[in-house]
Amino acid sequence: MNFRDKVNIHGVKYGNLYDFLNSKAKEGELGRDDDSTHITESEFRDALTCLENDNKISLVGHRLTPTIRFCQD
Repeated sequence: MNFRDKVNIHGVKYGNLYDFLNSKAKEGELGRDDDSTHITESEFRDALTCLENDNKISLVGHRLTPTIRFCQD
């Protein structure tokens, strides 16, 4: 089973994704218009909420540090 299959089945841990995105921001790889090198936790949570409302992901487990699972179409 490859990594993509594991993520599709088990999801991604909140902290792992947040850390990954911040490392990409520091490297300038997020395509943001400003020169920000950090994503705030508030921005991250807002994005997750939007994705959950659009039924793209579901947040399961602990309320503060959920596991992020992709919704299957």
